[in-house]
Amino acid sequence: MSKVLKVPQAMTSAFEAMLSEFGANRFRLNDLAERIYPLTRPRSRPVATELADKIFKAAAKAGTIQRTGHLHWMAVSQKRRLLSGREVPVVADLIDVKFSTHCPQKWLFLDVETGQAWVADNKGNLQAADKTILSEAAEILK
Repeated sequence: MSKVLKVPQAMTSAFEAMLSEFGANRFRLNDLAERIYPLTRPRSRPVATELADKIFKAAAKAGTIQRTGHLHWMAVSQKRRLLSGREVPVVADLIDVKFSTHCPQKWLFLDVETGQAWVADNKGNLQAADKTILSEAAEILK
């Protein structure tokens, strides 16, 4: 039976420093365990790994990091900047947006972060909007 380990501030600081160092790059639990190992007294790789795992689980639950493969993780961007300059929050889990209509071709879907626009065919499949549709939308928005 393993004892419950409390995560010292120095080790959460090591996690924050690691996030800053890696930025948008992927990292592994072992990357944090290596940074924590010198901080353990007495030095213990299993304890460092257990503490790193505890920090990762808490950070994932808080939406700070997310898994990007079997072993890899990435920091979650908390906000995105739209073309207008406005920032919007990013949620940790994927959200399915459901949209029901009898006339799918009358709708235009616009990504206000990238400027990409899509229209649906009669089966509900999205495809890039052509210049004609974009011109219609520009006239409506005037």
